[in-house]
This record gives sequence, C-alpha cells and structure tokens, in this order.
Amino acid sequence: MSIKSNMNSLKKMNAITYPKLSPHERFRKFIKAYANNDEGQCKKLVDSCPRFLYQESDRAYTERIQVSSDIVSTFLLRLMEYDKIISISKLTILVDDKLKLSGAEKRRLSEIYGFLLAFEEFCEKIIGLDSVIIIKAWYGYDKRYNQIIIKIKDYLMLNQVEPDKETKRQWLENVFKSTWEQRILDYRP
Repeated sequence: MSIKSNMNSLKKMNAITYPKLSPHERFRKFIKAYANNDEGQCKKLVDSCPRFLYQESDRAYTERIQVSSDIVSTFLLRLMEYDKIISISKLTILVDDKLKLSGAEKRRLSEIYGFLLAFEEFCEKIIGLDSVIIIKAWYGYDKRYNQIIIKIKDYLMLNQVEPDKETKRQWLENVFKSTWEQRILDYRP
C-alpha cells in the first residue's frame, strides 16, 4: 500500500470513529490533545462532535469541558492559599531550626494533604485522567502549578504528615464530585 492510500484509509477511519465517541471519551481525548498542544487533534474532536437541532456542539461534551476548567481553577486558587501556608511554615522552621511543628500546624498540613489527594482521586476516578494532565490542559502555560504540588507533597512527607481523611472526603464528595455531577447531570447520553 502506498502512503497516500494509507492516509486515505486513516481519514475514512477517523470520519467513522470520531462521531461515535461518547461525550466522556471525546472530553478525555480533547483534554489530552489540548494538554499536548495538538491543535489538529483538538479541531478534529470539536468538528466531529455530534450536532443536534440547536446547532451547537454536544452539550454533554461542552459542559464537561467547562466544568473541568471551573474545577481546576477552584483547585488552583485553593492550592495557592495552601502554598502560602506551607511557605510560612517553612520560614518559621528556618528561623529556629529547633522549632518543631505544633499540633495546630500539623493539623493544617494534614488538611492540605487531604485536599491534594481528593483532587488527584477525583481526576483519576471520576474524570479518568491524571491530575497533572488536566492541570496542564488548562494552565500548561504556567508550569509552576504542578511544581508547587510536588514541592508541597515533598514537604508534607518530610514532616511525616498524614492526610486528613475527613478533609479529603469533603473536598472529593462535596466539592469536586458533586460539582461535576450536578453540572453534567442533564447532559448524560
């Protein structure tokens, strides 16, 4: 087979396969392509999205795109607040290296750890993507966010902080998961 006939076969396969993607499959493929700056793949996914009488892209898909962006923005805003708390904690310890973390500081760090784990679990189990990919998709131009997460986790492990299970449950169930489900409930296939 020639290269030209292979390309034509691939185009025909894409023309058949892309419209049959479920909203969630299309969403996941779009996020991965967007995170990798693959404009061609993004365009194919958007252009092949099923159209309905209202003449817009599939609402189940577009709502997933919007709600994922909103959730990641909420996560990053809170992450920046937590990063400030960690920075203050580090500075305090640097000033007096004999100073140990107090019980209140450890509890706050435990809450931060629960928050981070809730977001990671939400991304992996509900969305079906690694949290690094979804952050990269929406804020890839600013590489500091994933670096901040790594630094915070290193600090938490260095100080042997255990994640607060209740904080994790609340963020996972009452914020991330419930926001996702409420926003896409009306747009399930």
